[in-house]
Amino acid sequence: MKILAFDTALRACSVAVCSGDRVLANCFESRSRGHAEVLIPTINQVCADAGVEMADLDRVAVTVGPGTFAGVRIGIAAARGLSVALSLPVVGVTTLEAVAAATARNLRNGEIHVTVVFDARRGQVYVQSFDADLQPLGT
Repeated sequence: MKILAFDTALRACSVAVCSGDRVLANCFESRSRGHAEVLIPTINQVCADAGVEMADLDRVAVTVGPGTFAGVRIGIAAARGLSVALSLPVVGVTTLEAVAAATARNLRNGEIHVTVVFDARRGQVYVQSFDADLQPLGT
């Protein structure tokens, strides 16, 4: 299954094309603004780098927050547009789940718990803990 995944929720624009557990191609660009201008060209470039045509994609995955209001909207709008144009299902992933999954994959050695903390600005943070199966702990 080939998945196009992207994140515009925080201070970066990230795009990847994956097949199973393999990342075929990816791009990460740190930026605080301008996600809308670079997202589609970056998607096109990453698909080309992966050797994957848009018609070969099976699913789109997009982060749904927490994050910046504009960044989340840009990502979801792009995912929706691709979904309609290509008749693809869309999967929403929280930014906290995405970081926990990447961390757990790198630390997988028995029973672990992962807690993700992001700066929410104005003296606040986003926090969520996950068990070894990446199920949220508590509320």
